[in-house]
This record gives sequence, structure tokens and C-alpha cells, in this order.
Amino acid sequence: MTGTGLGLSSHNLHFGLEPIGSVTAPQAITVTNGSATTVTLSTIGAAGDYRVAGGSCAAGNALAPTAACTIAVEFAPQATGWRTGRLSIATTAAMAPSTISLQGIGGSATAPTASLSTQALTFAATPVGRVSGAQAIVLAVPAGSASLTLGGVAVIGAARKDFTVSTNCGSTLQQGSACVINVSFAPTLGGNRRALLWVASNATGVVAAVLDGTATAAPSMGTTPSGTAANSGGIVASTPELSFDPVGGGSTGGSLDAVLTNTSTSASAVGAIQASGGDFRITADHCSNLTLASGASCTVTVDFAPQSSGAQSGQLTAAAAGGAIPVVRLEAAGVAPQPTAALSTATVSGTPSGGGGGGAIGPWALLLSAAALLRRGRGRRPGA
Repeated sequence: MTGTGLGLSSHNLHFGLEPIGSVTAPQAITVTNGSATTVTLSTIGAAGDYRVAGGSCAAGNALAPTAACTIAVEFAPQATGWRTGRLSIATTAAMAPSTISLQGIGGSATAPTASLSTQALTFAATPVGRVSGAQAIVLAVPAGSASLTLGGVAVIGAARKDFTVSTNCGSTLQQGSACVINVSFAPTLGGNRRALLWVASNATGVVAAVLDGTATAAPSMGTTPSGTAANSGGIVASTPELSFDPVGGGSTGGSLDAVLTNTSTSASAVGAIQASGGDFRITADHCSNLTLASGASCTVTVDFAPQSSGAQSGQLTAAAAGGAIPVVRLEAAGVAPQPTAALSTATVSGTPSGGGGGGAIGPWALLLSAAALLRRGRGRRPGA
């Protein structure tokens, strides 16, 4: 992060599914002093079913410019269902407190078990616009387990549109039974493509597999070989898409940054920047009506605050000398709060269906668990 204030390694942490009465392995946030003066941390606190569990940051610590420290956070659910909280970091300086969104799911200790035949599928190099051969993965419920209630099969992650699934799995799997999920790779952009195959269910833990593929064609949508989108005026966007993790209505899904860089040999003016479509909003704009010198960069921060459940798409655009900055796609999903323990049935597709008479561990809520699998390995230790 450049400019003033505290820089955070992430604006949100996802802890996945954790039974009541147990505590997750800690996750760490790195805090960096991005200002030009020493900053003293005044308070560090976690709200909800979360607690600070160590790290090198502490109230009273002084951070010199560019210095960093860490904060470890644990999740100890007190009830079943989707659980949210916040980590707040305040300083003695005249700046707003920094906050990190904390999300996890409280689960029942009596939930059934299920497994996939592999935790990763790798697809051979496939040209953009072509479809690979399907690969099969088996979902199984062991003998002696409680019956498994399925909420659907979905692909999530930034490259979710590059993978499609079909399955003969129904809404319930009894102990000792199995079903087959077929996955195909149809890349829409060049380069390495990764997503997560996720099975929404009432099982203990996350039932998911990482999907990896490589697209052999040149980058599409006007991107450069490095994966950035450039316009005729020399302004380059750092990514063609900002993909937010699923989040419940009334909450925010953390913040993501789009960095704009002037790659031309002369100064270039950036016009007004707008976020349109969906429940996306610009929370920090350091680019609008700014003249960027050659090689200079600026940052636009966007967050997602859904007013309803379901997948949403939008775009980030800006005017600049020499032509409009190319569109940066905005993708996210709202999670419908679900008050009971039953699961709704989700449509088997690239994006799960929301809503319905679902439960506290329903398909949209469990997307938080699957998103966590993309970031870390699960760990658990006993204790409250």
C-alpha cells in the first residue's frame, strides 16, 4: 500500500466451518505503516465469535515508516450458522481505525462425513474458447455416517466461469453410497486458471477440490501478456477482474484494489472513475481527475455490500486522455441469511442458486468455507 495510513495484507479473513466448542487454527494479518511518520497502535480488538490470539502487534507498539507487525485471529463459534465479526486496529494518529471483516460458520458436532476421490484436478493446456475433455471426481459417504444432505455443486473463485460441472448426485446420499461429478475446462482468458469445486452439504468440514487449468491462446479482452488491461492512452489496470468472496446481506465483503499505472512516456490525465452495476461501491479513490506522470500509479478501492442474495456483476470504468480505461469486471455473490438447520437445494451450475428455505449451513453460507480453502490449509485444535 502507498500513501498514508495502515496497510493491511487482507481486508477479510474466512475461517470456514468449525464445530461449536472448538477453535480454529489462527490466521494472521500483516499491518504495515504506509505513512511517512511513526504511528503508535492504540487498540487492537476482535468482535463476535473471534479473538486476538497473539502476533507481534500490540497496543502501545510504535511502527516506523514501512515497518510491519502481525495479528493472529482465532474463530470459536458460539452458535451454528453464519457468524460475522470484525478486527479493529486504532492508532494515536489522526486517521480512521482500520477494520478487517471476519467470517466463519458454526457447525454441529453430529454432522455427517463425506469425501471426494481427489482434492485437485489438473487439466491439460486448452485453447481459449475450446472445451477440454471431462474429468470425473467421486463424492462418497462412508458406512456408519449419518446421511448427507446436498445443497448443490458449484465452482467458485476468480476463474469460476472457466469450469463447468455436471453430476448425477441427488439431494441426499445415504451411508456407503457415492455419486459422480464431471468437470470440464473451457478457458475464457489466457494463462493459468484456478477455481474451486465445492459441494454444499451438511457435512463436517469443507468438501471441495482445487481446479487448475492452463489456456494456451494469447490473452483475450485486450490484455497484455502480464495480465493487465491497457488502453491507447497508456493507462494500465492491474487486473481485468476483481472477484469478491460471498458475503451476507447487510455486511461488506472486504475491499479489493485496482491499481492504475501510466505506461506511456508522457503524463496522462485520469478522469472520473465510476463503479456501475450490482451492489459495488468505491470506498477510496486516489485516481479520479489525477494527472499521472510516466510510470506513476494510483489506487481505487472497491467493496461489495449486497442488498440481496445471488450472483452480481458490475464494472469499474474511468475516462482518460487518449481513450477510456478498459473495463475492470466486478464479480461477487450475496448470501441469504438462513435461520434453521436444513439445507436448500441449489441448482448444479457454475454458480450456486441462493435463497430458498435453507438452513444456517445452507449453500450460500458455506461458500465462505470453500473460499477459505483457496487461501489456507485447514487446522483445528480442541478447546473453547
